[in-house]
Amino acid sequence: MYQIIGIINRFMYGPSQDAAETVSNWHNRREYADDSGSEDETTTASSSSTRNRAIHGRRTNDDDDDDYIPTNLKLVILLSGKRKSGKDHISTLITNYIGYQRMHQLAILRIAGPIKKEFAKNNKLDFTRLLDSSDYKENFRMAMVEWSEAYREREGWNCFLKLAIKEQRAKDKAIWILNDARRPCDLEYFEDESTFGNTRIIKLRIEATDEARLSRGWTFTKGIDDRPTECGLDDYDDWTYVINNDYNDRRDSLVESLKPIYDEIDQVLQSN
Repeated sequence: MYQIIGIINRFMYGPSQDAAETVSNWHNRREYADDSGSEDETTTASSSSTRNRAIHGRRTNDDDDDDYIPTNLKLVILLSGKRKSGKDHISTLITNYIGYQRMHQLAILRIAGPIKKEFAKNNKLDFTRLLDSSDYKENFRMAMVEWSEAYREREGWNCFLKLAIKEQRAKDKAIWILNDARRPCDLEYFEDESTFGNTRIIKLRIEATDEARLSRGWTFTKGIDDRPTECGLDDYDDWTYVINNDYNDRRDSLVESLKPIYDEIDQVLQSN
């Protein structure tokens, strides 16, 4: 797969844009840093401090809690589902329900946003094209997954979530929608009682059959669809709501499924 990616990118952008080389160079830098002793985390698996860093992100001199610790947060909606299950569509329905007049109280978070931004910056790629559904993004998808995995291991598993909160200036908003919760750590981040103890957390799983996903353009890709980024929450069962999104033409049934969430949104915004 990397060889194919490399051929495509050498043809389009020259050797400097080779996606396989991007991953290789990242791993080389990572191994060099490890050998030079720059890692500061303990290796004891049972260490609670290590787990805390893994979930909430390693502290650095550049960290500023004021950028991502909420001050007025009442409701968090965490959307989870596989590729082409309809996460963006559900998010759009919820956003439309909130409406323009109340939009100033909403922050929409995408962990993938900071990942693509940092990946593009580090590898001199077109960030805007990584945001769309073009072949350009697909050519780099596997390399981007490899790079982001290595980055998370070094900087903390929720480093990109924290960047998303900061970049969206979400700390003063009443409602957050996280469009792409993919791992247990994405959910565990919001279990911190000291930060989110007074916040209602809705964990929404969006299900769709392979047939439905195929009809929306999904194809199984080894190295992507069998990775934790797609399978990390397959066995999780503590969802607040589970919505079936098999059909593309049944908007009314989707709206009905979302009604309990709409009711909670109304309660939050009326009291805010």
